[in-house]
Amino acid sequence: MIEERDRIIQLLLERGAHPDELSGSDLDLFETAMDVLYRPERPTLTLAQVAARRGLDTARVVQLWRAFGLDAPAEDEVALGESDVRLVARLDELSELFGPEVGLSMARVAGASMARLADAGTSSFVTTQAVPFVGGSIPFEAVEINALVADNLSGFMDAMDTLFRRHLQRVRRPVESVETTGAETQDLVVAFADLVDSTGSTGQLSLSELSAAIDRFEATAIDIVVGHGGRVAKFIGDEVMFVHRDATGAVAAALDLLGPAADLAPMRIGVDAGPVLTREGDFFGPVVNVAARATSLAAMGSVLVTESVVDRLEVGRFTSVPRGSLDVRGHGAVSFWEVGPAQ
Repeated sequence: MIEERDRIIQLLLERGAHPDELSGSDLDLFETAMDVLYRPERPTLTLAQVAARRGLDTARVVQLWRAFGLDAPAEDEVALGESDVRLVARLDELSELFGPEVGLSMARVAGASMARLADAGTSSFVTTQAVPFVGGSIPFEAVEINALVADNLSGFMDAMDTLFRRHLQRVRRPVESVETTGAETQDLVVAFADLVDSTGSTGQLSLSELSAAIDRFEATAIDIVVGHGGRVAKFIGDEVMFVHRDATGAVAAALDLLGPAADLAPMRIGVDAGPVLTREGDFFGPVVNVAARATSLAAMGSVLVTESVVDRLEVGRFTSVPRGSLDVRGHGAVSFWEVGPAQ
């Protein structure tokens, strides 16, 4: 494998590696290869120098770096580069425009989103393209295929720019109400759909089967919710939270999730509507809490909604059967209806 190692070293030198980086065992070399191939550029600056270039305190840069979800290097460690100066500058510009807390909030959202995207991409790569090591030795092909991925990152991020702009179009909205704290509220329909007894059923699956089941659940939920004009806010294990501006669209999506075309395990769904707090791409407040509680109160295969939702439904589109008042912790007695398709 000596020839393989020489080929790897040559490839990394061509990608800007310093000879001093290319030592140690084959596994050490592979770790170095991943750093060299995926880093934005060869490090030339310390954290203190990046801060000075932007005229910031080092503590502020460390704060941003941690908000990104990244480990901050020591002040005097040469670990950053010009692209990191630009990264800090862009977020600092947001802070100047909207305030330092908003800058940190955007850093947290961007960091969490990029971390998830990076992890998902790495997982897909490992399961479809990874080249196994033999006897602890790294084959040239394992580094070569990572180099190919790294070479295509700029094109991928260009596509992400287009995708981000499309999502900005989709979520654009007038400011409906702003509290004195600067918080944004929206009037939304919030729904939770929970797979019933998924713990028991998935316990019988192999890890590969579990992965396929999760993929199918998430793909189906996104397809149905977005198809009805809504947005998937997040997946929480075997549960999906989605929001909609329109109660009719939200309930239609909920019923489709329960329908035979979805081909999902039995579910129960709870829905409420009203003002919610929007923060860092997530939603909070009593409406969210009631919708979540309604999900746990709903019978298997049913959609349980509040009076606020019933009042917003298109007339004649659904049936609604009163289910009485149920106690919702922290909210007292809440009136619920079970909705279904029109007869």
